[in-house]
Amino acid sequence: MKIQRFIKFTVFLPAILTVLITAGASFSQTKEPSKPAIAIMDLEARDVTSSEASIVSDFLREEFLKSGKWTVVERSSMDKILQEQKFQMTGCTTNECAIELGKILNVSKIVVGNLSKLGGTYYLNLRLVDVETANVDRAEREEVKSFDGITGACKNLAGKMSGGTKEDVFAVGVGYPYLSFKYRMSDGFNG
Repeated sequence: MKIQRFIKFTVFLPAILTVLITAGASFSQTKEPSKPAIAIMDLEARDVTSSEASIVSDFLREEFLKSGKWTVVERSSMDKILQEQKFQMTGCTTNECAIELGKILNVSKIVVGNLSKLGGTYYLNLRLVDVETANVDRAEREEVKSFDGITGACKNLAGKMSGGTKEDVFAVGVGYPYLSFKYRMSDGFNG
């Protein structure tokens, strides 16, 4: 009796494992729908250093990638492609220039904008441009009282530009260490 069970087990176990491995392999080969490609240009610096604008541009690339909606072109890849095409990005701040750049990079959308400082307030202004139609699909602005709030502003802007609504997220950062919370405007306020 025990021998028959052992024989059945040793015969059927490899067959079952083969079926499971084959099913797992075919499942892992199913492709998820492709995400639209997007390029986030370095922000134009207005009354801030070019280094600060470059850092914030990197924050934006990271947040757009985290949104899960886009395939984000890396900055190093952009530089390499543009160098091969002998395209100068310096001074490329107009929508026309962005569209030309988007076509070279083979992306469907491109984000352009600026980081500025007026008084003690930082302003982050972005435009999401459709490369094919040349339309500005979305324009958003965030403002923060200190540079410490820039990462939250980048997260909010990437969320809004990735299909969220203005009501989706309202984030507040207070002091150091940072105390932050998310509040959905539609939740209402019971004060």
